[in-house]
Amino acid sequence: MRKRHDVEMLSFVAESRYLEGVNPLSIEAISSAFSRMLNQPIDLAAMREKSNRWEAEVTAAVEKDGELAERFASWRSRYDNELIESEGP
Repeated sequence: MRKRHDVEMLSFVAESRYLEGVNPLSIEAISSAFSRMLNQPIDLAAMREKSNRWEAEVTAAVEKDGELAERFASWRSRYDNELIESEGP
């Protein structure tokens, strides 16, 4: 028998540290994690397609602007290093 909880709603926030606006890639990641936590499959195929298109658009925009590309690379490197440090040995 399932244990019931008096929870009306849960809210998850998926934010990018260096991009503003709707971020399908982050939404897909949080949805996938939520699916695993609930042990409930979620069809994310449409979200994967949207994520791929969005990532291609962002990449193309960044590549057009050398200064932005440098800042983006710096942000990403800093973020990756923070992830590595937080995971520990």
